Formats: sequence, structure tokens, C-alpha cells
Amino acid sequence: MALVILESQLGDDIAFKAAIKKLCSDFADQKKLLEHFLYSIAEQYYKTAFEFEDNGLHEQALKDFSKVTTIWEKITSESNFSSFTPNEGDCCRAGDSYYELGQSEKAIACFQRVIDNYPGYKYTWHALFMIGDNYDALGELNAIAEPEATLKTRAAYAQLIEEYPRCPVVQKAQDWLNSHN
Repeated sequence: MALVILESQLGDDIAFKAAIKKLCSDFADQKKLLEHFLYSIAEQYYKTAFEFEDNGLHEQALKDFSKVTTIWEKITSESNFSSFTPNEGDCCRAGDSYYELGQSEKAIACFQRVIDNYPGYKYTWHALFMIGDNYDALGELNAIAEPEATLKTRAAYAQLIEEYPRCPVVQKAQDWLNSHN
């Protein structure tokens, strides 16, 4: 695990991907341990990405968000990890990372996993808000038709307000709904 962290601190994405590949190879017969390592590494990069953002180091933050999504894609797309189900925090971290990278479709898919699989999660409100925010962004970028984006954003925000009326972003959701009537 230290190799992955050391390699990636150098900012070398090729070395990072090679280190992840080596880690996967070295622990191929210990899937649960490997999955734990990978998610722990992803969580650390997620935290440092926001630390970089807080300190005005946007480019470095994007590199770390990219490392989170690299690990997410490795685990969720390869058949040798098919028995592993990411937890709600893993899904949100991946969704937030895709959001920061401007990959709204992938962000929505991660947040939807939270809604579908973890309805009792304490940050389900965050997932709902981010689904709405990402659909709104897709509409503004003309990546999907504006009426579809508005409909989906409205549905996510209405559900958020109904189910989580005391969450920290309820006013933002309500303001959006008020401005889009």
C-alpha cells in the first residue's frame, strides 16, 4: 500500500496505475484484503483532494479525484471483484470525485447506488441533492435535453425536500425549485 501512496505523491499517473495493478497482482488470492486496501487508498486520496481544494490547489485536487475514480473503476468493472459490494461511503466518495471531474453521468450512477441500496444511510440526502445538481449541470451543458434535465432535477429535489426536510441543502433545493416553476 505504501508503494501506491508513494508513487502517486510524485504526481505520476502512469506510476500510480502501475502500482495499483501491482497491488492487485500481489494480492490476487486475497480479494477481501485487496478490496480493503483499495478502498482505504481511495478514501485517503478523497480526503487529500478536498484538502488541496481548501488550500486553493485545484489542479492537484483534480489529480487526486482522478485517482479515486481510477480505483473505483478498477473495483466496479472487473469481474474478479464481482462479489464485492461497495458501501454507501464508497459510492458517495466516487460520486463526489466524478462530480469534481465534471463527469456527471458517472456521478449520478454512483449516487443512485446509494439511493437504491442504502436508503437508511445518514447522507442519502447528499446523494439526492447531487443527483439533482448533476442533472441540472447536464442540462446546462446540453448533454441532455433541458426539459429532461429539469424534470429529473425537479424529481430529485422534491424527493429530498419531502424525505429530508431538515438537511443542510434543503434551502438550495427549494430555491432551485422556486426558480424553475
